[in-house]
Amino acid sequence: MMAEIEGGAVGVIHASRFASGHMNDLHLRMHGTRAALKVTNTGALNTGALGELFVCSGPNLEKAAWEQVKLPPTPNNYRKVTEAPQSGVNGHPAFRPAANLQRVLDLAVESSTTGERRDVKGYTQLQGV
Repeated sequence: MMAEIEGGAVGVIHASRFASGHMNDLHLRMHGTRAALKVTNTGALNTGALGELFVCSGPNLEKAAWEQVKLPPTPNNYRKVTEAPQSGVNGHPAFRPAANLQRVLDLAVESSTTGERRDVKGYTQLQGV
C-alpha cells in the first residue's frame, strides 16, 4: 500500500499477519531523509516481552550505525483487555483508532480488487494508527 502525507512524503506499507519464517512478529521500519527508525518484536507479541527500538540519525546516518533506545515496560493488548473491566478504564488502543485502521485496511482491499486508487478522506490524523 502506498502512503502519502500532506507534506508530500511518500512511503510503502507492507503488512502480513504471518509470513514464512516469522511467527506473529512485528517489524516496522521508517526511513526519511534525516533519520530512520526500526521497531522489532520477534515472536514476543504473545508473551508480553519488550520489543526493540533502534534509531539511525545525525552523524550515524551516513555510517548506517543504529543506536538502540531503551523502552519502558508496556503491558500487551491481552493484559489491557483483561484489566479494563476490572479497572473501569477503557485502555488504548480504544475502539475509534481500531475502526480508523480498519477503514484504511478496507480501502486497501478495495483498491486491490478494483485496481484503482483509494484515498483516506476525512482523516486529518489517524489517531492511534
